[in-house]
Amino acid sequence: NIFQGYWGNPEATAQALVDGWYQTGDLGSLDEDGFLYLRGRKKDLIVLASGQNVYPEDIEAELNKHPAIAEAVVVGLEKGGGIVEVHAVLLMRDPAQAEDAVGHANARLADHQRVQAFTVWPQEDFPRTHTLEVKKREVLDYLKQLGEGWAEAAPQLAASAPDNPLHRLISELGSVPAAEIRPESTLGGDLNLDSLGRVELLSAIEGELGAYVDESLISPDTTVAQLEQLVAAAQQRGAMSNFVTWPLHPLTGVARELFLQLLMFPAYHLFWRVRIAGRERLTGVRGPVIVASNHHFAAGKYGMDPAAAWMALPRHLRLRICTAGEEHAVFDPKIGGFLARFLNAFPLSKEGNVRGSLEYIGRLLDLGWSVLIFPEGNLFDGGPLQPFKGGTGVIAVEGQTPVVPIWIAVERKSLLQGSHSPWRGAFTVHVGDPLIFAPGTSYAEATQRIEDAVRALGLSAGSRVPSPASIALTRDAGPATRDTVSEV
Repeated sequence: NIFQGYWGNPEATAQALVDGWYQTGDLGSLDEDGFLYLRGRKKDLIVLASGQNVYPEDIEAELNKHPAIAEAVVVGLEKGGGIVEVHAVLLMRDPAQAEDAVGHANARLADHQRVQAFTVWPQEDFPRTHTLEVKKREVLDYLKQLGEGWAEAAPQLAASAPDNPLHRLISELGSVPAAEIRPESTLGGDLNLDSLGRVELLSAIEGELGAYVDESLISPDTTVAQLEQLVAAAQQRGAMSNFVTWPLHPLTGVARELFLQLLMFPAYHLFWRVRIAGRERLTGVRGPVIVASNHHFAAGKYGMDPAAAWMALPRHLRLRICTAGEEHAVFDPKIGGFLARFLNAFPLSKEGNVRGSLEYIGRLLDLGWSVLIFPEGNLFDGGPLQPFKGGTGVIAVEGQTPVVPIWIAVERKSLLQGSHSPWRGAFTVHVGDPLIFAPGTSYAEATQRIEDAVRALGLSAGSRVPSPASIALTRDAGPATRDTVSEV
């Protein structure tokens, strides 16, 4: 009743108004208390080649803490070959301190958030709208023009790559010309290798150079010279020493199934009515599979999703499934850690030993074990679907196994979730069609397809998963098929 569209621009109106709702383009997240935190604008979101999402506002807030910076603007600058650079444009009080200010901020930012390059804005102020917001599009246009000027002035690089095989691998994975790689170049800031890029590099080093380098020994600040020393000194050894295997023993499996059937599942039925929708989609699926689920079902601080997902699986898949758990939250306490391992959970590192976690998943799949993952990473109690982590695509493509999307919809909370009603709560597990990815599929594309599939299940379940793109996706998918819903 206030806004009916853009005057004379039906295309913009169609994009902005979906089913009568105005799509503001703001990104946000709900915390466990139901408070909404705005994360920035969707159009400003930076998606790295690894599939990881970077919110410019988080980086700008850190940069703006430095007294030498009057204001910072962070954008995603395309460098070619699918590489997107986190680039800061700085309005400086003291331009001589620009490099120190960026380094100070990078030390406090997560690996994938770190500023890879910066430019000092040459004018007194940024271009702004009448509401004083920075016109980021004009800032980006300036950077692109500046880049074209640099390219014209830069000397021609040698066409032939050096004989150094390590430089060749870095060049291929970082999309940096081999001739630009110097001993003092850092893997993160100079060579554009984020955490997943470094995982790929170490795997390539092990495969082609026969040297195993422990991932914990390198960081974004590791130089090429330091990496060369590590490669020269590396001895091939097993990568799985930090992972226990007793939960995979057949006797442990028997004890685990008895625990589920006699204790855990009955406890769920005591507090919730449990229904499964679409289990018939898994008819004929023998395994192994990767099960990708939303992570919104909690009682207090404890995630209830794993057992809910296990209930939806046929028995032959449930008997041979491992569950990825957050490394510190699940595995630090002694009793909780033992129970997690008894239930066949394993730690999935998000920033540390990512490579070891991915290798462990690969080993499980090779042994015929299915894997349950929660690609959002953190537990978001009842909130909308969060962007999936980039490692999801790595697992899906490299695992070469079907990915089963599921959505756990809590229709009614129970006493364990703070409800004051004496009635049982209720949840339904919706099972989607398995996804298969061809070799060579980009990790970012695979991650997005899995996220879209899970999101579509949430939309069909009537859950809160606001996303104009996903709404369009479900509209274009053709007539919906009616899933068989059964109470278990």
